[in-house]
Amino acid sequence: MSLVPYVVYRLMTAFPNPQPHSLFKAAAVSFGLLSETLLMKRKY
Repeated sequence: MSLVPYVVYRLMTAFPNPQPHSLFKAAAVSFGLLSETLLMKRKY
Protein backbone atom coordinates (compact mmCIF):
# COMPACT_ATOMS: atom_id res chain seq x y z
CA MET A 1 0.00 0.00 0.00
CA SER A 2 2.90 2.36 0.57
CA LEU A 3 4.02 1.87 -3.02
CA VAL A 4 1.02 3.72 -4.51
CA PRO A 5 2.05 7.26 -3.41
CA TYR A 6 5.54 6.63 -4.80
CA VAL A 7 4.14 5.47 -8.15
CA VAL A 8 1.89 8.54 -8.36
CA TYR A 9 4.85 10.80 -7.58
CA ARG A 10 6.91 9.10 -10.29
CA LEU A 11 4.05 9.49 -12.79
CA MET A 12 3.81 13.20 -12.00
CA THR A 13 7.57 13.77 -12.37
CA ALA A 14 8.31 11.29 -15.17
CA PHE A 15 8.67 13.90 -17.92
CA PRO A 16 10.89 16.83 -16.91
CA ASN A 17 11.03 18.47 -20.35
CA PRO A 18 8.33 19.59 -21.18
CA GLN A 19 6.14 19.46 -18.11
CA PRO A 20 3.26 16.98 -18.33
CA HIS A 21 -0.19 18.33 -19.04
CA SER A 22 -2.34 19.10 -15.99
CA LEU A 23 -4.82 16.46 -17.18
CA PHE A 24 -2.06 13.83 -16.95
CA LYS A 25 -1.26 14.97 -13.40
CA ALA A 26 -4.95 14.81 -12.47
CA ALA A 27 -5.15 11.29 -13.91
CA ALA A 28 -2.11 10.25 -11.85
CA VAL A 29 -3.68 11.57 -8.65
CA SER A 30 -7.00 9.91 -9.49
CA PHE A 31 -5.20 6.62 -10.10
CA GLY A 32 -3.52 6.93 -6.71
CA LEU A 33 -6.74 7.67 -4.87
CA LEU A 34 -8.61 4.87 -6.60
CA SER A 35 -5.80 2.39 -5.93
CA GLU A 36 -5.61 3.31 -2.24
CA THR A 37 -9.39 3.06 -1.89
CA LEU A 38 -9.54 -0.35 -3.55
CA LEU A 39 -6.60 -1.67 -1.55
CA MET A 40 -8.09 -0.52 1.76
CA LYS A 41 -11.51 -1.89 0.82
CA ARG A 42 -10.00 -5.25 -0.06
CA LYS A 43 -7.90 -5.36 3.11
CA TYR A 44 -10.84 -4.86 5.49
